[in-house]
Amino acid sequence: MLRNQLRELQARWLAVGDRERTMVIGGGAVMSCLLFFALVWLPVQERFQELSQTVESRSSSLRWMEQAAREVARLKSQTGIKTPLEKGESLLSLADRSVRSHGLAPVLRRVEPEGQDKVRLWFEQAAFQSLLVWLETLHDRYGVEVVNASIEKGRDPGLVNTQLVLIMRAAQ
Repeated sequence: MLRNQLRELQARWLAVGDRERTMVIGGGAVMSCLLFFALVWLPVQERFQELSQTVESRSSSLRWMEQAAREVARLKSQTGIKTPLEKGESLLSLADRSVRSHGLAPVLRRVEPEGQDKVRLWFEQAAFQSLLVWLETLHDRYGVEVVNASIEKGRDPGLVNTQLVLIMRAAQ
């Protein structure tokens, strides 16, 4: 059946004049070029443009991240213990001294040392803002960090019950 159809097409082709054959071949070539352009070239070109924009965007983000990483490293190297502890002073004694100087001694209920550089503290009905100022001071002046915090609201607004675990960051 397929052979019969091919024979019919071949007979028609041979029946067409030379001039018409040339026009059909030329039209087919033009149509093939248009189809190639529309179905292959344009989609590839559009995708190339999209990928070029993506690469540029991601390169820009990478440059920003690398610059930010350098800034973080610079700032990290500048931070450190700003005020040295007195010789032989432990984190426990620093915490006790700073709690008193910030007026938090009346709400401090319990203190447990966990080695030379770690301490656990319990506060009841402490002013939240005062605790934050105290912790910020410990961090900024001495490099003390909070490694664990459990905070519950107190009886009155602005007061909290909290358990904190503080650790002395090693000097850099």
